[in-house]
Amino acid sequence: MEHIPPVPLVNPPKGDKLANRVARHNPMTYGGSDDLMALKEWIRGMNNIFALFKVLEEKRVNIRIFYLIVEVDI
Repeated sequence: MEHIPPVPLVNPPKGDKLANRVARHNPMTYGGSDDLMALKEWIRGMNNIFALFKVLEEKRVNIRIFYLIVEVDI
């Protein structure tokens, strides 16, 4: 039997906690309603949070996806 040396435990990289900061502000979810005002309100709320944390545009889409209840075409 081959001897395998023990591997020291290493903490995983912390990564970007940006999504956690956004989540603490309890953003609204969007469920694909036909109500245009509900969509505008959701977008405005998300944009306000993104402005607060200076979220880069390329990260905004990934974060928004977590707050969609149904599949929608954005």
